[in-house]
Formats: sequence, structure tokens, C-alpha cells
Amino acid sequence: MKIYRIGSEVEKYQWIIPEISDEDDKLLTVSLFNGEEKDGWPEDINFYVFNPKKLKGNFFNLAGGSALVFDQVVYDSPVFDLFEQAGQIIPINCSGEKLYILNVLECINMLDLNKSKFEVYNDGSKGDVLDFYFHEDRISESCIFKIPQMNASQILTYSGVKDASDEFIHLYKKFNFSGLEFEKLYENPAPGSL
Repeated sequence: MKIYRIGSEVEKYQWIIPEISDEDDKLLTVSLFNGEEKDGWPEDINFYVFNPKKLKGNFFNLAGGSALVFDQVVYDSPVFDLFEQAGQIIPINCSGEKLYILNVLECINMLDLNKSKFEVYNDGSKGDVLDFYFHEDRISESCIFKIPQMNASQILTYSGVKDASDEFIHLYKKFNFSGLEFEKLYENPAPGSL
């Protein structure tokens, strides 16, 4: 089993931003994705492409990687079934184009806190995870998920658990989608290495 962090290729592909002021009370609703369902999504919010000279991918960056934004091509593909299993799909308008946000609701307590290594501050408190280790027996049915320690900032996916046609990273590559990158965080250690 391998577990990856899903990120946007921000140096190469487009980002989208809500057309909303910093003072608007809707800003938090459309920019914070922390594993909770978005009830009452404000339908009057439009988005725009922040960096139109970058490449247009099938996936767009939004909210620092805590949600996935995708186009109609992805929506019409077998990946959509995986997204429905992972969370809430929210249609949005971006400069006249219909896009979709995947708000990942699947949040699994599978980070092994005893084996993972954390950044430790001078006061002894733990910070970011530096070396990930997971409880493999707690794997989610959904191959796209979050963990409580990073639920407002990162989305994870696994491979090597199900049939490849039921795993996001395989379908992403199979259909030549663009806009995302996958950073391997964990690979099941070889037998005898524990």
C-alpha cells in the first residue's frame, strides 16, 4: 500500500479564486474545507481564474489544496464515482464555465501517532508531520480521504489496496488528467523491516 498527498501543480496550472471581498461573511464558507459538509452553499458566488496565462488543466487549485476543483471532463469520467464516495460535490461558476468542487468528508483516524515523526517545537509541542506512518487496518473504503491532523489543509489517496480501476491515482493517469501532483508519504515497509 502507498499513500499520497494530492496537491495542485500551482507553478504550471491555473488557480481559481472566489469573486468576494475579504470582509464578506461568505468568504469562510467558500475557502475553508475542513471535512465538514457545506450546507447552504452561496450560489451567487462566482469564481475567476487568477493566473490565466498558466495552463488550463482538468483540476484547478483552490483553498490551498484542501478541496479538489475539477472540470466537466472529470465529472463525466469514472473518477466521479470515487468523488461521490469521498464527499460532497458542489457545482460552481468560474468565468462562465461550470466547474465542481469536491469537499472531502471522508476523514479517517489512521495516522499512527507513535510511529510517525513530528516537528517538535522548543516548548515540546508537536507541529507538522515529517515522516508518516499509518495504521493499515484502518483504511477507508473511499480511496480519497483526509486525516484529522490535516483535515483543513490536505487530501490523501492510496494505491495498492483495491483493483486499480477503483483507485484515483490509477484513473487520473489512465485518462491523462492534468493539474495535480501526487507526493508519496508512505509505502508499506518490506517484510522484516519493522
